Amino acid sequence: MMVGAPRVVEAEARTSTLIDVAVLLRLSTHAGDPQTTMDVHWEGENLEFDTNRLLQPRPQQTYPSAVVIFGVEHEAEEWLTLRLFVDTGELRTGSSLDPPSDAKFTTNGSPVSTGFFSLERVRELAASFAWQHVSLDIGKRYTQVGDSLIFEDYATGAAFTLDLAGIGLDDWQLHGSGVLVGQTIEELEIPAPLAILRLEYQLSLFESVGAFGVFYSERNGRLHDVLASALSEGVIGTTTDQTPLERIWSNDTSAGNVTYVGVDAHLLPADGLSIRATGAFSFGALEVDIADQSSLTFDLRSWAASAQANYGISTNLGVGAFAFALSGDEPPVRGNADHVDYRAFIGIAPYWTWTGIFFSGGLSQGFFPGRATAAGVNGHGVGGGGGSVEYSKGNGFVELRTAGLWSTSPPTVLGDGGRFYGIETDLIAEWDMLRWLGVSVELDVFWPGSFFPQRDTAFRAIGQLHAHLGD
Repeated sequence: MMVGAPRVVEAEARTSTLIDVAVLLRLSTHAGDPQTTMDVHWEGENLEFDTNRLLQPRPQQTYPSAVVIFGVEHEAEEWLTLRLFVDTGELRTGSSLDPPSDAKFTTNGSPVSTGFFSLERVRELAASFAWQHVSLDIGKRYTQVGDSLIFEDYATGAAFTLDLAGIGLDDWQLHGSGVLVGQTIEELEIPAPLAILRLEYQLSLFESVGAFGVFYSERNGRLHDVLASALSEGVIGTTTDQTPLERIWSNDTSAGNVTYVGVDAHLLPADGLSIRATGAFSFGALEVDIADQSSLTFDLRSWAASAQANYGISTNLGVGAFAFALSGDEPPVRGNADHVDYRAFIGIAPYWTWTGIFFSGGLSQGFFPGRATAAGVNGHGVGGGGGSVEYSKGNGFVELRTAGLWSTSPPTVLGDGGRFYGIETDLIAEWDMLRWLGVSVELDVFWPGSFFPQRDTAFRAIGQLHAHLGD
């Protein structure tokens, strides 16, 4: 699937310096997609919560935007490579990641005056060292684990790959990373370390199986909004008094530890057939501060799994099938307890892009830094599956995919009483008119199911012109 913000990649024939400049101009229109976030604003000295719009279809919005990306890779020595990747963020009017609602000029939803000069604009600044059986990356770099179920984003730290053939274990590799999660200086001032270890066995040049472990220590409140949103759903609809919401959102701190363990595989069992599969379990405890110096600890136990198969019918035509399931839970009810069990799978910075509208995939991929997310709508989990057809010829490419989506926990009291999220169909096409100039088009349609209180058909259309200047 095409992505909105292409990463700078290593050229097939290495040169001493590789420079890439990309300019993306796009026109987007959205309509009817259910609003899954709660609007919060200040009314004098008090917080006001707009709960009436939750799960309701959004009004139509149409807006232009632009992104400029610059990347350079320099091979200083045979054993040393330097990389820099910066971008402007998505430049447009609007002050949120949702379709814009006012006339402010922003970058990724932040005012240009502050967001343009944020550390967030530096996606990658790293040095790579390579020896016979060891490679080492240091700096802010791309980090991924668990086939993106858990984390896929740029993070600051170090990573290594150790080829164990040097100690007699042919076809085995050990990968490790230690990074700080966060994109801004403010986030990095309170370190939230993420440690990753993965053992991989190479079955062939393009086949592998592996096992991984991930440890995340929450310190900078990255997961606060995920947990606070789950608590909020438990009180919305039971009373018109907003005091419980004020107590939940009066602080923005959370702390604790989460551990993930899992396995993954990439197999080529037959000519033209490729299969990828990943499964993970997580456990831990996270404490959220609430008003009046009280706190609530979430005892976490959850799971996630995904699988995808692709088959090339011919040189130009391919078909695929995919399935996924991520655990969910009902909103926790605190009562007088200081601990609650929570079974929704939480990704630290996941990259769930199975569909365009429900998961914000498609051409929107890569525009924004990863955000902590609970599976499904507000942690209700998600399971689904579907199929795809891809066709490419010359400089053109088109993909059509359809998926059905369900929650993996009991439905929300704010909806229509069902678990069925709906059906989504996405179409993406790309044509490279010149070596340096191309156009992409995306059209997504989502038919909401019984999980939502209204069934207005949602759609998203994006037209994008992208130019690449450089090596």
